Amino acid sequence: MPSTLEKIRILGENSKYDICASTASSRTDKYPKLFGDSKDFIGNTASAGICHSYTPDGRCMSLFKTLYTNKCIYSCKYCFSHNCKKRLSFTPEEYARTFMKLYSMNVVEGVFISSGVCRSADDTTEDMLEAIRLLRFKYKFQGYVHFKALPGVSQSLLREAITLSDRISINSEASTKEHLAEIAEQKDFHNDIILRQRWLKQIRIRHNDEALKIMKDQKQDKLCTVAISHENISIHYPLHDV
Repeated sequence: MPSTLEKIRILGENSKYDICASTASSRTDKYPKLFGDSKDFIGNTASAGICHSYTPDGRCMSLFKTLYTNKCIYSCKYCFSHNCKKRLSFTPEEYARTFMKLYSMNVVEGVFISSGVCRSADDTTEDMLEAIRLLRFKYKFQGYVHFKALPGVSQSLLREAITLSDRISINSEASTKEHLAEIAEQKDFHNDIILRQRWLKQIRIRHNDEALKIMKDQKQDKLCTVAISHENISIHYPLHDV
């Protein structure tokens, strides 16, 4: 049975091309020999599992960044996980517990959660949401969460993801229907991607309007809104995402 450390290493490596913000730091290995073999240490940014991103106020934040699972029903040509022989998954409790351990050690400050699509977009999103629910309600984590929406996910799950997250995004994957057919022929450009982007925008507007109303009614000084972004994937040869 794979260890949690092995899952962090492999699923973190599989997530390294997933964009977590408009700007992000390099994942170079600054201290490869300081503690011996870097692949055995979860604090090494080059060994995957941890990345750096920037908040709107310019602060650098360390994020726990792995896939929830690299099992996937799709076979997209650009996907790094497509060529990974080991298929691994966290459980919701394992994911939440692992993050909280790293958080308590001051290794990470926030979460970036993405995933392959195992069984279906809704099934996998439900598992991802359960991990975030555990963080929010069991472990009382109120910090930063970036949730990567999966193509084809239902509107109700997007709505819950927005209520639990600080930022939510969905990969555009391609600029046209024809381009998507070349690199991810199993996906529907308008239904799986464009429609979900439209839903995210609509849900976010309603959510932020409701948050503003609550803030005014309760005379709060903090507005609990959520940000939304759409990350593009650029394809270069040999095919991989960047």
